[in-house]
Amino acid sequence: MDTGGSADAGGVSRQLTISNPGADCTLSGFPVITYQSAPGRIVGAPAGHFGEPGPATVLESGQMTTVALREQQAGKYGPECRPTDVPLLAVALADGGATAYLDRPATACASTAIELLQTGPYDS
Repeated sequence: MDTGGSADAGGVSRQLTISNPGADCTLSGFPVITYQSAPGRIVGAPAGHFGEPGPATVLESGQMTTVALREQQAGKYGPECRPTDVPLLAVALADGGATAYLDRPATACASTAIELLQTGPYDS
């Protein structure tokens, strides 16, 4: 994952690189991105979506693709956010493929009514 990015009022935009170490797979739509307190323990709302998804594409073994990821700061939402420190960012393919866990400490909102993460579609 690109650790740089551009900042805006209350958030950061980054490019997330996804590599395929296994068999060829078809990507369509958007990845499922969540904050997690431990593998499988989601905290808050999953990432919302922006942009239009392109056509389904095959990601061959060894290839990479990117998605845009926007992260908002929990602190700007006040107490209804219920700020919660989390150690992981989880990324799963939209078709139910394997989940990758990134050691990426952050403060999430435990409230599922607040969407801190947004992802764009897979690059094709």
